[in-house]
Amino acid sequence: QGNNLKWVDFSQCKLTSIGVKLFCNRFINLKGLTLSETQIDDTCINQLPISTPHLEMLNLTGCANLTGSCIPHVFKLSRLVRLYLSNCHRIEYGDWALDPISSLLSLESLFFSQSGLIDDSVMKLLLPRCPHVSTLMISKCRLITDQTILSVSQHCTSVQVLDVSECSLITDFSVKCIAARCRYLLSLTVTGCHLISDSSLMEILSNCKAMQSLLFSGCPLVTDKTMSLVPQCSNLRILAVSYSTVTATQ
Repeated sequence: QGNNLKWVDFSQCKLTSIGVKLFCNRFINLKGLTLSETQIDDTCINQLPISTPHLEMLNLTGCANLTGSCIPHVFKLSRLVRLYLSNCHRIEYGDWALDPISSLLSLESLFFSQSGLIDDSVMKLLLPRCPHVSTLMISKCRLITDQTILSVSQHCTSVQVLDVSECSLITDFSVKCIAARCRYLLSLTVTGCHLISDSSLMEILSNCKAMQSLLFSGCPLVTDKTMSLVPQCSNLRILAVSYSTVTATQ
């Protein structure tokens, strides 16, 4: 009867990789597994494709012992819809990237925020393998540059929610690529991206007609030129402009 269990949350529990493996072997029909802020390591994740092949949601937020070596195994979970890897500070590009990596065609949401070693090499490897991602959160990944955002515009054209706040190396160039190719965008957060200016945000507002939320606080190069387009955006519901040079006179 235990095989009917679908979702379990082990956040901040004193788990061991062996304990997780034994548990998952007993409940092979799990669809949701949260292991956030636990001390599990790569060996725990590496066995999940065998023990929990039906997983649709995997939350590994704040698992400080995980490295990039677990990524090829995570991407074998072919039914994943939501994947949380935020605050995993040891995941970086390395020898694991040479291993064959499957595609996650069901993946809709990918969370990588505040993972300090995530860079363009990691994202350019993974994004082509999850082309149906609609929510991508990579805020405070400060090694991310235009190359990652360009990859989003090339491989994830259905993206609806994109958060690149405090990715301070991102420029107008890649945001313009998003405006040109990701017409279904509903929410864009570029808070703290000090190189972003009116040039790209005006294209976002002009091209992404369904836009509901635009957050660009802490972007000193954004002016009233961007604000002049706001009245034309009938779907826009949320606007954050603090710490910019907007005067709201237009």
